[in-house]
Amino acid sequence: MARIALYYARVSKGTETAVEISSPNLSCYSYAKYFVFVRGSMQGEMVRGDDILVRTKVNKQEQILCKYGVKPGDFELKVDLGQSFGGITNDLMLVDTGIGPNQERFLSIYNLSSRNQVYKTTYLAPIELPATGQVSFWRLIKFATMDDCSNAQEVTSAGLRPTIEKKFVLELRTFDLQETSLSRCGGLE
Repeated sequence: MARIALYYARVSKGTETAVEISSPNLSCYSYAKYFVFVRGSMQGEMVRGDDILVRTKVNKQEQILCKYGVKPGDFELKVDLGQSFGGITNDLMLVDTGIGPNQERFLSIYNLSSRNQVYKTTYLAPIELPATGQVSFWRLIKFATMDDCSNAQEVTSAGLRPTIEKKFVLELRTFDLQETSLSRCGGLE
C-alpha cells in the first residue's frame, strides 16, 4: 500500500489564518467558514494553474477530508492559465492569474455567498492584504524612458521594458480603488 506524505501548517492565506493540509498536487485550507481545495493542473511538465473548490462548512469545527471532489452546494473554479488561490477574507476569495513575475497579472475577487465574480483588475506583484479590509498592489502607469528611471539601463539589460508604477489601495467593502502618492520604477517583459 502506497503512503502519501501530508503536512499540516498554519498559514495566512487572506486575512484569516487557515490550517493548510498538503499532499502532492493538492493543498487544502481550513478556514472558520470555508474549506478550500486547491488542485494543481499540469500540461506536460508545466503547471497550467489551479482548480479551486470551495465548500461552506456547517460550523467552524467541521472536519473535512482533503480529497478533491465536487459536492452539491460547492463553488468550483476550473483551471484558467496561471490561476492560483490567493486567500479568503470574510466572504471574499482572491484569485491571482498570471504567467510570469515580470508581467501584468489579474486579481479577481469572488463573493462566496453569491458565487459571483465581483471585481477584476490588472496589477503588478507584490500584492498586500493586511487585516484592514483593504488590498494594495502596484499598477503600470506608463513605459519609462531612460530619463524617467535611474535604473532604466539595468532593467533594459535584464531584457525588460522599464516602467513607471503607482501603488493603489482597494477597499474590499465598496471596491473603491484609490491611487496613492507612492511610485516606483520597475520592469515588464
